[in-house]
Amino acid sequence: MTKSSSTQSQQDCQAKMINEANNQYRGSEDVDSRGALRNWLAVRFLYQRRSEP
Repeated sequence: MTKSSSTQSQQDCQAKMINEANNQYRGSEDVDSRGALRNWLAVRFLYQRRSEP
């Protein structure tokens, strides 16, 4: 697997996780700048844990 395709698959996975997280928050009145930042940090944390070997 080339480095570029590996990076692309990681970006696709991260984008999918962000979309799923956003879908969970959709419709909630708690969506503000702090909520979005907290959501982003949570997704980033989960992504880093999942990417560990």
